[in-house]
Amino acid sequence: MQYPFFRVKNKSVRLHWEAMDSITCNCGARLAIPDGFTGPSIRCPACSANVPVDGGEQVPASTRSCPFCAETIPSDAKACPICKTPFDEPASPEGTCPRCGEQMLPEHTFCVHCQSEGEGTGPSPWERRGEIGMVQAIVDTTKGVMLQPKTFFQSIHPTGDHGASLGYGVLVGSVWGILSQLIGLGINLTLFASVAQGRENMLGIGTNVGVTLLFALAMPLFITIGMYIGSGLMHLGLLMCGGNRNGFEATFRTVCYSQSVQILAVVPIVGGAIAGLWMIIVEILGLMSMHRTSGGKAAFAVLWVLLLCCGLGLIIAVVAGIAIVGSHSS
Repeated sequence: MQYPFFRVKNKSVRLHWEAMDSITCNCGARLAIPDGFTGPSIRCPACSANVPVDGGEQVPASTRSCPFCAETIPSDAKACPICKTPFDEPASPEGTCPRCGEQMLPEHTFCVHCQSEGEGTGPSPWERRGEIGMVQAIVDTTKGVMLQPKTFFQSIHPTGDHGASLGYGVLVGSVWGILSQLIGLGINLTLFASVAQGRENMLGIGTNVGVTLLFALAMPLFITIGMYIGSGLMHLGLLMCGGNRNGFEATFRTVCYSQSVQILAVVPIVGGAIAGLWMIIVEILGLMSMHRTSGGKAAFAVLWVLLLCCGLGLIIAVVAGIAIVGSHSS
């Protein structure tokens, strides 16, 4: 079926557009020249470049970054067209980010330059270890994370020295992890040494000792891999629920400093379970503070990782069970 009305209408619109005087900017935008326009060039609304109407060489727009919102704006602008902030007002020290020193909007606490909540934050005690000493830095950081996690994470920069965060997590997690392994090994040796009889039992004890020592030596590597994988999955959860505010670095710092909770793992028998439960709470409070997000979104980011791990573990167990049953039946 034919539709002559629309065909004629579209054709007339196309002919009318082609009859208009227009020029094309280097950015691809097509600019119509108003009737009676006599200027040498027209400013492109898309890229702010001055496009000559006589077909001459196009002059690229002179741009700069807005000191308040960090958006790209024309260099001759008297006020930012994005955040509407005038530039004739002198910058005040109160309006600068305490972390990077760049100008911030007076009513904002989020710094667009260093991508962090600038107001009221500072380096962690661990990042000030050169001033207060290594031992005091570990004690203050561990105490803050263990006793006042929400206040601790609100007081530190969401972004900072990546290597320092990683170093703290690996050091503290490895020390407490290795110590808990050795304590557990000592308990096992004490319990089984009295009942160990014969060469086979002694061989089993020796194997237990060897496996424990090898696991302890590989602890730093396991913790490093675990922190990166855990941080990546948690940050993916934040992205899924819209809780990301300060980027991956804020999530990674939360996971690294949460390794302080591993001190509870040295408690025999129940220490591991207590440390695991408290770490979940600390990570939720840490994500809330570091990303300035809600408790529900932070809880989702942490708990969905646990559900994922449990689901994968269940699948592996089912597959292994089916394989064992199949091997016995055959």
